[in-house]
Amino acid sequence: MMSFGELMENFKNLSTEDKRIENINNLKFIITFLDEACTKKNISYRKIKSNEIFDLDNGKEVEDDYLEALFVYTSLLKEMVGAYLDKTL
Repeated sequence: MMSFGELMENFKNLSTEDKRIENINNLKFIITFLDEACTKKNISYRKIKSNEIFDLDNGKEVEDDYLEALFVYTSLLKEMVGAYLDKTL
């Protein structure tokens, strides 16, 4: 397993486009993990639906599309973590 320092060095060497994709994919992974944890504990949270995340699928993405998708995903993560902590603490 690589150290965080090695992971960071590898990340720095990626193109800007690949860095964007890596960050979005990491958020999706965490969201999936938290969704499964909430489901197992029967915890509901406010689902955030936004067409902004689909802008990343059109092949014509611009910086605003990534920033908007990051906002959607981080808002969803805040909802999920808040609901999880509210039910488990």
